Amino acid sequence: MNNIKVCATMAIPIWVTWYNRNRLYHEGKKGRVQEVMGFIKAYLRELEQVNSLTETRIKPREDFWRPPKAEQVKANFDAAFSQQDMTATVGIFIRNHESLVMGACTYPLGRTGDPITAEVNACL
Repeated sequence: MNNIKVCATMAIPIWVTWYNRNRLYHEGKKGRVQEVMGFIKAYLRELEQVNSLTETRIKPREDFWRPPKAEQVKANFDAAFSQQDMTATVGIFIRNHESLVMGACTYPLGRTGDPITAEVNACL
């Protein structure tokens, strides 16, 4: 059994016990042992199914960052978007052939309509 499964097998019953204790305390509702055990088993099965789906769909990324030639630098940029504030910020890193950071900056874009617009602005 792998570490994640061991942790889930221990954590979920503790979480369900805590939840049922709070439900009894706040709502006066007591769960039956059979219902609680059924919920725990179903939750563990569902978690196992989700994990097996993600394991089969996620492929390790084969491409990775490669340094530029000795006389060049490489600029990487990205944008972060806050849905709550509708604002974005751009970040830029410039690295040399030894992967040393030669320059870095962030630039607030302010109000931006959506994440796609923020990414486009990061490129400009």
